[in-house]
Amino acid sequence: MLSIIPAGGQGPPSWGREDFGDPDRVTWELFGEADIVEHALHLRPGSYAVYPGEWQDLGITLGVQLDEGAELAISYRFSPVGTNILVLSSEHMILMREEGPRLDELAMPVIPLPPPDPDRWQYVGLRVGGSEHTVWLNEELVLNHAESEPALPDGALILENISDALIRVDFIELGPPEDVGGSEEPPMPGEWEGVDAPWFEEEFEDGLPREGWELSENWRVTEGVARNIDSGGHMLHPGPFKDMVMHVRLRWEPG
Repeated sequence: MLSIIPAGGQGPPSWGREDFGDPDRVTWELFGEADIVEHALHLRPGSYAVYPGEWQDLGITLGVQLDEGAELAISYRFSPVGTNILVLSSEHMILMREEGPRLDELAMPVIPLPPPDPDRWQYVGLRVGGSEHTVWLNEELVLNHAESEPALPDGALILENISDALIRVDFIELGPPEDVGGSEEPPMPGEWEGVDAPWFEEEFEDGLPREGWELSENWRVTEGVARNIDSGGHMLHPGPFKDMVMHVRLRWEPG
């Protein structure tokens, strides 16, 4: 990750959209082999773009194309104290916090990312408010995390290519956090793009789980909810399963 503090004036954030239409009037500072090609920002390996200033709560929307193996680091609240980092590749997404010598992984997506497609624009929305970080990919909610530590102070915004492949950026739009959003719930497994598997959904609407589930004696299904009425016990589906993803909604009662 970057260890420099970008040059440039400090001050309140300036909201707006950068379409990279005029290479001579780009609002971002480009470093390394970053340049404008055919109305898009090209971030070659090791290059980066900086929007300097003092940023705290904000909304970021951008359109990106990632070549195979490409990895984009979006650093925000970048200052001498530390930075938050959202790393996006064609295969994974990781939210991190760098502070001094510490680099902590905070969260990963709750759903699989779309399959790699270097010819397709991916639209990333990032909402940052206090200690809460929310990410949408193509308007689908993929990550929501609240840090347990106090939010980092104001800082700059940086896009960096930390891979050996090319990254293209179609546009970057900055605004207040409430300007960024999408679906408020992650899609259910059967709606995951690019995933072809025999998913099934159990909502307990008929009072009993579907064939195959086994409930211990201290579990009951009432009012469309499976409940544990005493300590211990289990719900079990024998499968067999090998590679799988499980999406479940839980609620813990006091005690």
